[in-house]
Amino acid sequence: MAAQVPYELNITYCDALSDPRDSELGLRRFLCSQALMLAFRGIPAVYIHSLLGTPNDTAGFKRTGEKPHH
Repeated sequence: MAAQVPYELNITYCDALSDPRDSELGLRRFLCSQALMLAFRGIPAVYIHSLLGTPNDTAGFKRTGEKPHH
């Protein structure tokens, strides 16, 4: 029997680090995560949705009941 392990989280990075009770904390978490990534040696991979601050498409999910297809 195969283990039930998610392949993808299907959430934007901004929303994954957010806190619905404290928007400033979510912003600080996100900025810290990006600063750490940019501080490491090598060529950083900046995800376009992180660069643009894209939120989850919860309205689209509620409307269709389908997760986004990338």
